[in-house]
Amino acid sequence: MCDFCGIQNISKKQINLLSENEVDDLLYWVKNGIVSLDNFYYPLYSKTAEELTNYLYKGYGNHIDEFQLGSEDYEMLFDLRENLYIFSAAKQYQFLRELLSLKDYDNDAKSIYLKYYDDYLSIELDSTEQVGINVKNWLKITKNG
Repeated sequence: MCDFCGIQNISKKQINLLSENEVDDLLYWVKNGIVSLDNFYYPLYSKTAEELTNYLYKGYGNHIDEFQLGSEDYEMLFDLRENLYIFSAAKQYQFLRELLSLKDYDNDAKSIYLKYYDDYLSIELDSTEQVGINVKNWLKITKNG
């Protein structure tokens, strides 16, 4: 916080989808062809999608299981959640593409991981939470409207 004006600067979320050992293993597996564009690392994919889904629900204020099957709320959250899983796969694909194109893999791989799964993901989580808030507001408008 600024002592002069009292404004709190936005701080980046601490995101730890994988432990340090898991990240090191993942980077080793990519380097050795075990994880590739044709063979994703499922734990990273699923943890990314689950974290994004949690932020969607946080913004919306409810979980999908709190709505009646077929309701407008249920359908909207179901579709958004499905999109987050697709996004998670696309994110990992782009991450792997960039990793596989590195000239100095050993020195640069960790920074690429942090770029995608720390820097970018922090912004994506905030955006997903805002989507949840906006969807809830939109559905209120259309129901009352």
